Amino acid sequence: MILHRFMSEVEYAKLMRGETLHNHTVHRLTGRDSDAVGFCFFEEAPSLAVHWLSGVACTDVCVTFDVPAGFMRAAVAKYRDAARDPHVRAPIGHSPNILRTDYCCTQYSQMVLPIIEATRDYRFEGIVRTVLMATCPAYAIYL
Repeated sequence: MILHRFMSEVEYAKLMRGETLHNHTVHRLTGRDSDAVGFCFFEEAPSLAVHWLSGVACTDVCVTFDVPAGFMRAAVAKYRDAARDPHVRAPIGHSPNILRTDYCCTQYSQMVLPIIEATRDYRFEGIVRTVLMATCPAYAIYL
């Protein structure tokens, strides 16, 4: 299965150094409407996914992986519906939503998930700031 993941430069550097990355976050416990645990990956084209992941994921680097069968667990998560809210007018949780399937795992490395390609074509500083702003309770007041 071919899956993609948006990640920070820090995560990408660790991956490229050959480290095994670990993440045991239970996303539902962080206030996200998701049953994912750990790292999340997606099937859709990155050029489409960047629209609903805006405000959720850091888009410094998008990496495409060749994922072995059975390695990932499917999860369902609620994301902003970019088709009904194309201008990102509201923070996550205050905009039209859509359910999407993610694939998740709690650890991975290049040894387990071979990299097909990586690109910085989706990097956008505004998304990083939006992620930070969405965690601020006062953000919704200024809309």
